[in-house]
Amino acid sequence: MEKGNKLQVIRLTDANYIQVLENAIQIGLPVILENVAEEINATLGKEYNYVPSYYKAVCFLNRDFYFQVYTSIVKPA
Repeated sequence: MEKGNKLQVIRLTDANYIQVLENAIQIGLPVILENVAEEINATLGKEYNYVPSYYKAVCFLNRDFYFQVYTSIVKPA
């Protein structure tokens, strides 16, 4: 379904996951974050700006961007 939209699949253990996420936000690509544990750090700001803590850059959110998080936890909080 999303093959034509260049779906990005990332994990928190990937070395370049921040860079992939940053590019997807700016370009407007769909992203799936796999194998999420009980808690993750929030990096999306309330004003629709993404501020990566590693690069100290601001990326403007493309309206076509969407983000899905998958976990293997049965009943996540």
